[in-house]
Amino acid sequence: MKLPGYIALITGLLVMCWVSTSQAQNVGVNILYPDSSAIFHLESDSLGFLPPTVTTAQRDSIKDPATGLVIYNTEDSTLQYFNGKCWLRTFQEDCDACFFDFSLAQQTGNINRVTSDTTGTNVFLSQTSNTPYNIGLFLMHNLPQGITAKLDTYTVQGTDTLHLTVEASIFADPGTYPIAIQAVCNSKIENRIFTVTVDSCYEVQVLS
Repeated sequence: MKLPGYIALITGLLVMCWVSTSQAQNVGVNILYPDSSAIFHLESDSLGFLPPTVTTAQRDSIKDPATGLVIYNTEDSTLQYFNGKCWLRTFQEDCDACFFDFSLAQQTGNINRVTSDTTGTNVFLSQTSNTPYNIGLFLMHNLPQGITAKLDTYTVQGTDTLHLTVEASIFADPGTYPIAIQAVCNSKIENRIFTVTVDSCYEVQVLS
């Protein structure tokens, strides 16, 4: 490198250091005077901020992540940060927060009491929390005598598919009845409604 060019490079670096120091060691992009409380201040009316985009496996391979480290998880499309103990989505309060997907294969069923005296639906639960927790399930209803509802299991951990079965006897009152399926995990509670319609029985006269 020629000497004049080398001197110019050193001079430029010194000027940059002096400018950074004179502005309380904060940096601004597209803004002349960065906010004094920010070490890095971005301004734009047509562009956004793009953090590192990684998968869950890539995120978990980060060695000794700093508290406050931010990434964008491409698997669940959420912004996440490390709180010193675990990675949290921005809407999570702490590491014990429980999140899950909860859906029914069907929302309605019919019992005609001619070809069938039962109906039901599959219940899908998929936990999305960092740590798997037990999800308790409860049925809430006001079914008349002769109609029963039950799940094949009342506790799920992680991801599982269970089945709701509703059965009506020939003596049960016909009508339409809602059945609430409640899922509880720590402080999170969600409900899904399955509605069953029980048809009237056919009356057959027996002549003597």
